[in-house]
Amino acid sequence: MRAISLLIVLSSTIAIVVAAGQKRPADVKELLGDKAAVLEGPDRVEVFRVGHEVKPADARAQIAGHLIKSVAKEQGKDFAGRLATVLVDPKTYDFEIARACDFTPGVGYRIWKEKESAEVLVCFDCDAIKINNHIIDATPAARAALVKLAKQSLPEDKEIQALTEQRK
Repeated sequence: MRAISLLIVLSSTIAIVVAAGQKRPADVKELLGDKAAVLEGPDRVEVFRVGHEVKPADARAQIAGHLIKSVAKEQGKDFAGRLATVLVDPKTYDFEIARACDFTPGVGYRIWKEKESAEVLVCFDCDAIKINNHIIDATPAARAALVKLAKQSLPEDKEIQALTEQRK
């Protein structure tokens, strides 16, 4: 029982330290910053399976600092619009909490509008989104939408296909 109590206290302390160490944006506009224009009418999306963060000197292919494990079929305007709708919705993000989680994204998107792009990573382990160098927790409704999009864009990936819309 003491071990469980200690673990709870330790987990809470880590969550507070993580939250204090990262400046959290106040709203979606601040989160998106200069990438907001890309998400207004994007025309295509590159889709990637990603792995752990890579070192700056690592020459392997990467997106937003994470290793690209595989490249999926590029998605068109319809998919880009649905993904952008989720990403610009204030109800997607929970700005009030910071989970004590090691951000390990599984899916990466490079969203294009003409010649400009924005890179987005999604971690389904802790339901967090990295956009414009901010890692923000996603709401349960956002998880459901992002799982559907991931499954659509990575139909051959067994791990992605096994994801559930509700966190277990």
